[in-house]
Amino acid sequence: MMKKLLYLLLVFCSFSSYKCQDKKSSDFIKTLGNGYYSIPNKVGNQLILSNYQNYKNNNDSIFLEKILYLYEKDNFILVIGNIMGSKTSLVLALEKNKEKFEYVYSEQVALIDTVEKEIIKDYTFLKLNNIYSDICSEREVLLIYILDNLRFYKSFEGIKSEEFNNTGDSLCQRGVSYIQNFDLKFENNEIVLNAHKKGTDKKSEFKKYYFKNHQFK
Repeated sequence: MMKKLLYLLLVFCSFSSYKCQDKKSSDFIKTLGNGYYSIPNKVGNQLILSNYQNYKNNNDSIFLEKILYLYEKDNFILVIGNIMGSKTSLVLALEKNKEKFEYVYSEQVALIDTVEKEIIKDYTFLKLNNIYSDICSEREVLLIYILDNLRFYKSFEGIKSEEFNNTGDSLCQRGVSYIQNFDLKFENNEIVLNAHKKGTDKKSEFKKYYFKNHQFK
């Protein structure tokens, strides 16, 4: 009976990894009764997001309405989530030593739609997509981060597509709409990012970015 229960627990964790991981991070990530999550905004005397104000009109805690990605190993925590009541997302990596955080990476970005993980060689790449729109255009952006030996880096930011309304509004800049496909791969013993751009004017452009010092250049 006990073996059967253990097996069921393992199966449950494999299909619901966040729920199992959430118990491990209960000292940092709090699950609220309304389905949201909260994390402390202060690391010692340092604020993770210095300009953040939550719905309680203070900056002691950051409230997330959705967690898109969570990774934990030893004392390292990486969390990507959408900030409640905001069209922005939090990208946060921490390394905790007892009650002190030794390492902090934090960034507030435009609202993330999806997170995709890809492992190449010994590196874990996270590809984040967000969409921004206004009266003039709509833009989809790709952000690439890398997890390497429990250190977190932003490696690349590029536009996947941009569609201009071209309505003749004097406030808007007219432009050529385009899409740009990105292909992250290992070729010729190197990690590269291939970009193929094609506009509505039928012009195309190809560019190759090489991975060096945790950056695509």
